Amino acid sequence: MNKVLKVLSAAALSAVVAVSAFGVVSAAGINNAEQKILNELNTTVNLGGNATKLPVRYVNQAENYFQTIDITDAEAERIVTDIEAAKKYLESTGVKRFGELSNDQIDEVVRLSNVASGEIQVTL
Repeated sequence: MNKVLKVLSAAALSAVVAVSAFGVVSAAGINNAEQKILNELNTTVNLGGNATKLPVRYVNQAENYFQTIDITDAEAERIVTDIEAAKKYLESTGVKRFGELSNDQIDEVVRLSNVASGEIQVTL
């Protein structure tokens, strides 16, 4: 269960990578850059033949937060690339469920999530 919580924590971080370390900027809705991130968060990860998605509540958290800030196209491109790298890593592990990840693999998922969020100076 601890493994699943660590992975979900990393996933939650990926879902809210738009948190700004310098405060909240007023925004009106979801811009195109933020929508690109949301679209990537809504895609599946293939875990040992099982298509798995980030829980909807985490995507909703990101969407709600995007209502309060603005992400640039450049930030979004880097974040999407980093999310894709984390997904590729998960797929390369060969596990069928998050609960099968080793502690080292979970640590790598957290590290990759920090890379994505680090694009805007936020870390886990």
